[in-house]
Amino acid sequence: MWVCIVYYSKTGVTERAVSHLAVELRKRGAEVKVFSVKPVKDYYPKLLHLNPRLIYETITGKSIEVTGLKHFDPNLCRALVVATPIWFGRPSPPITTFIKMFANKVKCPVYALATSIMGKDYAARLRKLLEEMGYSVKGCASLVRGVSYSELHGLLEDILRSIEKT
Repeated sequence: MWVCIVYYSKTGVTERAVSHLAVELRKRGAEVKVFSVKPVKDYYPKLLHLNPRLIYETITGKSIEVTGLKHFDPNLCRALVVATPIWFGRPSPPITTFIKMFANKVKCPVYALATSIMGKDYAARLRKLLEEMGYSVKGCASLVRGVSYSELHGLLEDILRSIEKT
């Protein structure tokens, strides 16, 4: 059984946070599998906030074609971390698609990790979406303007406590 981390990152901020979290979990004896979800048709890397397709898919919550989940099995997860950048106040389309794909199929504790340039608690919004889709969310963290290792530390401790119980 694994701590599964499913994430999307376009600029690298979410990826750095996930990498740090995975390293720290492994240091403490957890087995970790990381799944990078990507859109089949990627977004142009410049001026993301002006990309019409990205804006449309984000605001509508439309499911898109994604890759990176071929070996993901929710039954093999002791805990699941869902990590995403927040665009226009919403999770990225690849993660929204993941959330819909596995709604009511994940039985382990879930943790939400949101990254954003805005100083808002977007993790609470991500948590609400996950709970509405049948996920059992036990903790969440918002990282603003980069990776805050102190914010990640709290999430790390929550995850470690939950996997000790299983």
